[in-house]
Amino acid sequence: MRWLTWTAVLLMTTAVWAHAHRSTEEDPLVGVWTLETLEVNGEPQAVAGIVFECKPGTYTLKAGDQLIEAGKYKLDAKADPKTIDLEITEGDDKGKKQLGIWKKDGAALVLCFGFPAADVRPKEFTAAKDSNQIMARLKKKAN
Repeated sequence: MRWLTWTAVLLMTTAVWAHAHRSTEEDPLVGVWTLETLEVNGEPQAVAGIVFECKPGTYTLKAGDQLIEAGKYKLDAKADPKTIDLEITEGDDKGKKQLGIWKKDGAALVLCFGFPAADVRPKEFTAAKDSNQIMARLKKKAN
């Protein structure tokens, strides 16, 4: 009977471990990213010291120690282009949703969003003048 208990404990532990590791491996955004470029409506923005950190399903955006924004995100990697939906829970746009698209470009992550609460998802990776779009290129920090 003891072997049955130990087998059940081992199986449960393995299942929990596998689920925890699977969720981070399946989410390509998990990690700490630094902004390389940021463009809003065709205008380049300052990016020094801005960090985008993702944990499974949540994100924070900081400038140094100062929180700019935080929230939850959902990815759809099967869409073309791949989609990301933000639910902003902290910051100036708290309570708003932001729709975007994303792609990996080598080691870089490229994100393109419509403005918060716009209910418009970008169709292509651009932030041209008067597009009401934001585009960022990020590089993953080494561990």
